[in-house]
Amino acid sequence: MVPILTEVEIAEITAPLTSDMLTARQAASYLGVPLRTFYGLVLPCYRYAKRCTRWSLQDLDTFKLACRSTSIAPKPVGVSVSIVSLRDDDTALRNSLRRAGAVLKPKPTIDKKAHVYMPRQRASKSVH
Repeated sequence: MVPILTEVEIAEITAPLTSDMLTARQAASYLGVPLRTFYGLVLPCYRYAKRCTRWSLQDLDTFKLACRSTSIAPKPVGVSVSIVSLRDDDTALRNSLRRAGAVLKPKPTIDKKAHVYMPRQRASKSVH
């Protein structure tokens, strides 16, 4: 005969197993990110069934600590902004590029074989 457990006994048995295990919605809320962003993160998880996945609270804490930034000033990312004025003193720029070994080739401002779109004229129908 199978013993029948009360809800309190079931809660006591399963509490240690599930207290630090969170669903995706709970884990996303814990990390403070949207659910869609949470699913994009690479985190260790426990898959109990096809649609029953849980995340450990300890793993989430480890992930949060790994994401922590201690620097105050943000580091520049990508291309740095530089201001170059070619109109005022382009000869000085050309001279400095030549000294650096760069060979400047003048480029024509207008293409020699510029193609101009000319629509075709329809042939008029003449009645003879």
